Amino acid sequence: MFPGGPTGPGSPGTPAGPWSPFEPGRPGGPSGPLCPFIPGNPGFPNPGRPGDPGKPAGPGCPLAPGMPAAPGGPIGPGLPIPTAPGSPGGPWGPGIPAAPGAPEDCGTYFPEVKNHPDKYLQRCPETVKKWLKQLKSAGKILLLITSSHSDYCRLLCEHILGNNFEEYFDIMITNALKPGFFSHTPNQRPFRTLENDEEQEALLSLDNPGWYSQGNAIQLYELLKKMTGKLDPKVVYFGDSMHSDIFPARHYSNWETVFILEELLGDKVAVPEEGESEPLEKKGKYEGDQLKAPYSVSKQWGSFFMDRLPGLENAEETLVRTWSCKCISTYSTIAIPSLEAIADLPLDYRFTRFSSNRSATAGYYPRPPRVMLPSEESVTMK
Repeated sequence: MFPGGPTGPGSPGTPAGPWSPFEPGRPGGPSGPLCPFIPGNPGFPNPGRPGDPGKPAGPGCPLAPGMPAAPGGPIGPGLPIPTAPGSPGGPWGPGIPAAPGAPEDCGTYFPEVKNHPDKYLQRCPETVKKWLKQLKSAGKILLLITSSHSDYCRLLCEHILGNNFEEYFDIMITNALKPGFFSHTPNQRPFRTLENDEEQEALLSLDNPGWYSQGNAIQLYELLKKMTGKLDPKVVYFGDSMHSDIFPARHYSNWETVFILEELLGDKVAVPEEGESEPLEKKGKYEGDQLKAPYSVSKQWGSFFMDRLPGLENAEETLVRTWSCKCISTYSTIAIPSLEAIADLPLDYRFTRFSSNRSATAGYYPRPPRVMLPSEESVTMK
């Protein structure tokens, strides 16, 4: 990826091996910025756009109550579907105009979360707060990049991290409009300053750390060069969306990526036999208050990681990795169930990355999904 650093999949010429995302100076360790915390991770709901059109169930077949319909279709009897905020003449309801510049005050999702944050948000564990402080004390530059608007981001962070949340980060970027943040040029999407949560003039360059809106990865990287004094500062980017975080950060910016994948958390939960009781001291870190069955396996869709293809006639079924599973090992450096899973590790801990060998399970921490462990070498790629 960078001179002297490890490469990701498809980046020839540099060695692959154990990877340390925190320790400067070691092979594979970043010498500069780290982006560890993104709203949308565990504890952050991933905001969608209220009123996105849905798909009707069929001609003359009404949808279930509360289900949005296709353009022109009803949400319910006599209720028109709202248009996107800020669209010309777009109402959010009969006689209720859209609110340009304040889309997160419209609809039902954002007001509900804002009015009842305790109902939907989890507090950040103290171990993660301590970890963030350790990273900053070690000279790392911490960034927060979210597609949420600044007012909503502030509400989330105050509830999750506390009123002093800004102390954890050097640079905060809201309304980043990912994945376009990574693919667009400075001319297409410049950074903007904020005043009372309102976007101000576009900036020709990004010269100082602070809180900004919109922007692009190109100008951000130039600022990181300036702040670190390095020509090729290494960035480790944490995210929980393959579409908005992991793929674009790797594909367009060639950053190291850590995929926060909650399916790993549920995959290792075993269902005890009836009447069987596990001693408290033998329970794993994540075995309390869990679902009774792995939620990485759906009764309708099957495993998140593996498909089982029936064999012809009497042939045995074949296991193949799903498209989602293939993307994880292709675009992620490592995959973890949560930030809490690594918060207790030393900052110089050396992770084994996906590209270290041909094993598609090498980059999962603390362990691969159970469904991928049997007959791993005989599993084919889908």
